[in-house]
Amino acid sequence: MKVDKVVGYTEVSTRFKLLIFIHKSLGELDWISGFIKSSEAESFDIFIYLNKVGKSARENKQIYESYGLDKANVTLLEPSYIRKGLCKVLGKHLNKIRYFKNRMQSIHDFCGTKLGFNQNFDFIFRDYQLHDSFQLLSAFKVNKEAKMVIFPHAVGLQKAKKGEELLNIEPAVKADLWLENSILSTRWVVTYKDVFFVSGAPSLSSSYDKPSLFDASSMNVLVNTRNKYTPYGSTREMALKVFSQVLEFCDQKKFNVYIKHHPRENDIHEYRDIQKKYSCVKEFSDSLTIIDIKLRACLSMFSTSGLFLTARQVPVFDITPYLNIKRGKPLSFHFEDEKGQLTHDLIEIGVQERLETLDVLLDEMKLKLIGEAQFDAIKKYFPEASSSKISQKLKELVS
Repeated sequence: MKVDKVVGYTEVSTRFKLLIFIHKSLGELDWISGFIKSSEAESFDIFIYLNKVGKSARENKQIYESYGLDKANVTLLEPSYIRKGLCKVLGKHLNKIRYFKNRMQSIHDFCGTKLGFNQNFDFIFRDYQLHDSFQLLSAFKVNKEAKMVIFPHAVGLQKAKKGEELLNIEPAVKADLWLENSILSTRWVVTYKDVFFVSGAPSLSSSYDKPSLFDASSMNVLVNTRNKYTPYGSTREMALKVFSQVLEFCDQKKFNVYIKHHPRENDIHEYRDIQKKYSCVKEFSDSLTIIDIKLRACLSMFSTSGLFLTARQVPVFDITPYLNIKRGKPLSFHFEDEKGQLTHDLIEIGVQERLETLDVLLDEMKLKLIGEAQFDAIKKYFPEASSSKISQKLKELVS
């Protein structure tokens, strides 16, 4: 905690320090960036650590700047390559050696200092994948008094599976505050009932009052792809076929196609082999939280990222080619609807729509009505004023 003083006065303002630990996924940064950039967050000193996100310090800085996070109260913690490398080696190997197992506190203290975590943080934000990396543990060890805030990995819904609604699982990690996207996110409501708080998603709620990106006369269409399909009731082969059909249709109708590939896509060449056949295609590599392109629609393989466009009144369609077979093992996010088709919560609550035919892209009035209905639905289930709610809750924790 930093206390600002003015000569002749007693303490006049208190600034709390936040460490936001991002582990591997830009989905976490998509979620929290709306809070970091909010006016409510200006009263906090915020430090961001990107763990295994960019491939280099330069790339981490580019990510930081592309999200618009270079603000006066925000600092990117970017230790030197040597310091990061040293701590990586220590964390990977020393715990396997008996001599060092009982000395890990000292090793964490050493690495926590080298990585820049010795800041006396008041809060440490971690995502709810709950993966304790060596770097995160080092941050905990040198900030033992910090309040632990767990925030969503993305802007989707984490619902309890059927029969698990009241399951009281022993908390896996300490938490002083558990932030959730929606009242529909029930997966952890019992386990963390004493600290569970539905804040909404800052990067969604901050978009509600922004100008709409929907334009029925626009010739621009955005397409979202995935990196994995089998866990979500489809196959890569089927998805690539649909991807090809979408580009063929858009090319014939003279649409411009912006393609947003999954950031962890390892076989992107399979998409690009199809893309190169069409001159109408451009890749969009920035976060959808900062997109500023007028769009007719968004066509998305199963993903929560389309919600950033729903929040800007762009109609979003799920184009995933779902399998029509019974599966022995339940899927994490999908289930059968009344017609026996695979569906998911985003479709069922009305923030996305299953694409029945590509011809819907030609019906401007229908696109407008779908976009408006989805916009109403997202505001119903994902609360407004999220950053204000989070800021108030943090201050209550230390009051």
